[in-house]
Amino acid sequence: MLTGIRCGWAHKHLTRRSSIPASCGGRKNPLLDDRVENLRVVFVDHTGQPGGGQLGLERYLSAPSGHSRRAVFLESGPVSARLSSKTEHVETLGGPTGKWMSILRAPRLLASLRHTPHDVVVANSMKAATALAFLPRGKAVHILYLRDDLNRDRLSTIRWWFLAQVVARRFDAFLANSTWTASTIPGSLRSRPVRVAYPVSGTHRRRRVMGARPNELAILSLSRIAEWKGTDVLISALRILEARGVTFSATVAGGSLFQSKRFELETHRMASTLRSDVRFAGHVADVEALLGSHNTLVSCSVTPEPFGQVVIQGMSAGLAVVATNLGGPVEIIENGSNGILVEPNDAVSLADALQELSEAIDTRDRLAEEGRKRADSFADERTVPALDEAIRVLHDHVRCGRKC
Repeated sequence: MLTGIRCGWAHKHLTRRSSIPASCGGRKNPLLDDRVENLRVVFVDHTGQPGGGQLGLERYLSAPSGHSRRAVFLESGPVSARLSSKTEHVETLGGPTGKWMSILRAPRLLASLRHTPHDVVVANSMKAATALAFLPRGKAVHILYLRDDLNRDRLSTIRWWFLAQVVARRFDAFLANSTWTASTIPGSLRSRPVRVAYPVSGTHRRRRVMGARPNELAILSLSRIAEWKGTDVLISALRILEARGVTFSATVAGGSLFQSKRFELETHRMASTLRSDVRFAGHVADVEALLGSHNTLVSCSVTPEPFGQVVIQGMSAGLAVVATNLGGPVEIIENGSNGILVEPNDAVSLADALQELSEAIDTRDRLAEEGRKRADSFADERTVPALDEAIRVLHDHVRCGRKC
């Protein structure tokens, strides 16, 4: 749970306006005189497969920026292939390996970094951070972008110790994809600069709602099929809706990349016992059509979502959103105002919320409209320059600390 003390720390240190300090140790800040206007930034990711962090990086690198940026992927995938077709500033160090094997390409990564001058290295995933952690650091500022939290309840003791006390310590500063994620940084590392930079989710301000939506409850899940994503909780809630006589259709869009095949098969078996229209779409590269043909989005993770890009995508597209009352979605949704928050791992609570949206169409429409307004705060027009600025601020703070 997020304690009051940790939440207070997060609010105090992460919501203040980012700026370059006017002084450093009581003296004039040397960075104000020799500040680099155009930073050379290298993003390192362990895979080019389409996970949330990789898709966010693709969107960011495809947008205009004040920095000179390039990306290095330890293994190839659709994301790295698409980026390579758009720019020459992408390097892939090998083919797919799966799981943690890509970090064995750390020597190739070192050679790549030595080949091209850079001011900042950003680890875009924890596996990429692990590969970077044991390489010579040089003079560049090393930033860890925490797209997954360091929540001790989510990780085994050994894994948490390794990631939080070994890998994270090798970085000069931290980006976090939400205030929740930042709050899980160990106390021993909080003296290092931290900035929240919300993910680039692929949404835009004042976007057009696509097509007419059905009046009947049309439910969409955009999360991969994984135990912590609560796919089984959603199927259980749908069974409860059927027993109550609620009419609905549902689409589960998302693959099981790097997840348990046993759990995926069990989820399909559970859904096969339902009489209603429940479809598994697998991974969908372009979700616009899905968003346009549904009116309700569900994100029912049983452990905290570090941020929850699908929540923003659903809101921006004009869907009423139901999410778990944990982690990043709590920062996005005001319960009952622009969405609904339900208790984790509680199929009955989820079914109650969905039944309300089925029976009270005016409530569903109101939540959808307010959700669209809220999503504007997380549109790419805001998140891209905010990420640019966060990288600059962290770079300058670290350089200031080194010079003083």
